[in-house]
Amino acid sequence: MRKSEQLNLEWTDVDFRRNLITIKESKAGEPRHMPMNQVVIEALQSLPRMLHNPFVFFGREEGQPLHNGTKHSDWQKYLKQARIKNPRWHDLRHTFASRLVMRGIDLYTVSKLMGHHSTEMTERYTHLVPNLQYLVLEG
Repeated sequence: MRKSEQLNLEWTDVDFRRNLITIKESKAGEPRHMPMNQVVIEALQSLPRMLHNPFVFFGREEGQPLHNGTKHSDWQKYLKQARIKNPRWHDLRHTFASRLVMRGIDLYTVSKLMGHHSTEMTERYTHLVPNLQYLVLEG
């Protein structure tokens, strides 16, 4: 998910019965659905909920989302523990797509998970796979 999609995520958008997250308005202005694996489910279920605040990642003000992501000091601590240097939030998204491509997931599926309208946008991650044509033709 894009950073803005994460920060605007509300608990009503998370369906634990169907293991699905609904992004009400994507970058393209349309809704889309993201499947949740067990890691995501457990991570979301472990988060505290704020009374009178619908947002999964809530801000300090009642009813408001977290405005800029993780607190800077916490973010720096997590990065140090993970031994990651000079990251950008978007790098998480790039890593997700890159790992899918390296595992042989077809570009159409990666494109849908990323919220891209076409596989052309997703092709920037294909330099990681030497026999891309096989993936595109089979996908």
